[in-house]
Amino acid sequence: MSLQTRIALVLVSLIVFTAAGAALLLSREANRVLLDEAARALAQDLALREANLTHEVDGLTNDTRFLAGTPPIRGLARALDQGGIDPFDGSSTEQWKDRLSTIFEEMLYSKASYAQIRLIGLADHGRELVRVERLPDGRPWRTPEDELQAKGGEPYFVEGRAGPAGEPRVSAFSLNREQGQIEAPGRPMLRATVLVEDEAGAPYALVVVNLDATRLLRDVFPPDDRPRFLLNGHGDYLHHPDPARAFAFERGAPASADRDFPEVRGVLQGTSPAQTAINPAARRVVAARRSPGPEGGAPPLVFVGTASFDDVTAVVARILGRLTVMATALVLVALALAFWLVRRFTRPLEQLAHAASDIDPAAPALALPDDLSGEAAELGRALSTAIAALGRRQDELERKNRELEQFNYITSHDLQEPLRTMSSFSQLIDRQLGDSGDPAVRQSLQYIREASARMTELVHSLLEYSRLGHNPAVASVDLEDVVDAALVDLDATIRDRGAELDVGPLPTLPGHPVELRRLFQNIIANALKFVTEGVPPRVRVRAEAVAGGWRITVSDNGIGIPEHQRDKVFGMFQRLHPRDRFGGTGIGLAECRKIVDLHRGRIWIDESPLGGTNVCFVLREP
Repeated sequence: MSLQTRIALVLVSLIVFTAAGAALLLSREANRVLLDEAARALAQDLALREANLTHEVDGLTNDTRFLAGTPPIRGLARALDQGGIDPFDGSSTEQWKDRLSTIFEEMLYSKASYAQIRLIGLADHGRELVRVERLPDGRPWRTPEDELQAKGGEPYFVEGRAGPAGEPRVSAFSLNREQGQIEAPGRPMLRATVLVEDEAGAPYALVVVNLDATRLLRDVFPPDDRPRFLLNGHGDYLHHPDPARAFAFERGAPASADRDFPEVRGVLQGTSPAQTAINPAARRVVAARRSPGPEGGAPPLVFVGTASFDDVTAVVARILGRLTVMATALVLVALALAFWLVRRFTRPLEQLAHAASDIDPAAPALALPDDLSGEAAELGRALSTAIAALGRRQDELERKNRELEQFNYITSHDLQEPLRTMSSFSQLIDRQLGDSGDPAVRQSLQYIREASARMTELVHSLLEYSRLGHNPAVASVDLEDVVDAALVDLDATIRDRGAELDVGPLPTLPGHPVELRRLFQNIIANALKFVTEGVPPRVRVRAEAVAGGWRITVSDNGIGIPEHQRDKVFGMFQRLHPRDRFGGTGIGLAECRKIVDLHRGRIWIDESPLGGTNVCFVLREP
């Protein structure tokens, strides 16, 4: 990508990001206002639904109170009290029941939502005295005497019997049951009861009106796409958009609203009358309202409404979509203008870049274009001067490197020659002395030979250390092959010590093959050398991928390294043990650090799970 194109893209990106940032801030503020307004609208909507439900239930209680005051109620009480004949007008029990049934029928004709009207006596376990119910075709039907049931165990009977007389009481919502079984399909019922008294003022019966709440709930919660819920005081669903969850508690399912709406738990638990909440995690607005319930001791009701963020903020999304189209057109115009401006002002820099790309690394020099002017010309002259200085510095470094390599070779050769002479002459003198020589002199000669051998090994190690990294070539290295080659070199030591080696899968990575082989050979050799007498060595090699490279771990069961000395061992000539116990030059781990540095990694020591030392190092592409 050319410099002109990059600058143009930067300018356009600044315009785009600025516009996008402003749009994002505006949309966030607009969304916040819309969500707050949605929460208020939800609360008002729930209050309206509560008022509609309360109005319907008020009509139920008024009708029940009216029925409890009709003359047949008292006439039937008098007839029952006097053995079947009303002493007031001579009407029989059956006549009063017939008159009362007629009134109940007329009420069912006038109120389509009423499913059943009954007079239930308090005596005989709450046996029904009169019962008029609505048939499936809508017509009222008087239940025959032999089909009347005892309702003394029903909750609404127990609550209504508790009085006071003449005052309506409203039951909780429940599914209608016949003979103790829920009807199929289930019909939600709301029952209003009024306790009535006889002429002597003693309670003798309950007037019960069953309201089929199917229509009531449909009117209060009409079918639409707005999620609205009605719950009883225990958190059980009375209305739910999913019909299977409405009145699920009647079939043994536990209440779940507390889990479904944690945002308004205070309302559900009765500690707050109303709540609204905006939940960014669930991306919804929730409102809840707790109603004390209809008059007459009915349990409280909870109204809950929700709205999704997507629905609330849809208008903002539409506006942003239109703005995006407009912004795209502006970006195209800005892009064309930016390319024109960039080409006008960056062409000299592009010419300078082309000139710099033609520089010969072997003889760095910058050939400046003839038509450069202004700041570009000044930059070109400065760059030309810097490149010339860099070329001189490169020549000087190459010369010093050649001198250093020659010095290393001469130094190693000149140091090894007198060492070989000392070793040879000490052996010659030892042979000339023979067995009759002074033991002290022979011991001294032995010290000279050993010192010469150590010095020769040290010079050789220093020379190898100085050569590490001189080969700049990087190749694809299979570390499994590298470790196998190192183990071949160490085969005699491995067999001699009865070592156990466990090498896991190792990766193939870019690196210096010779140096990596020396790295593994040094570390594994140390693991075989620094062991407790009489304990066979155990060595384990593992690899795992890390960010940008591989982490290699070599674990052993050797004598370990104290924590305060773990950094020290990577220095030149650093020894932790006497030479007569463990041989070596003290350069091996220093070589390891240099090799790992060549691969842009690091090396360190941890505790080993095998009880000895963990040598860990990270390798990356050089």
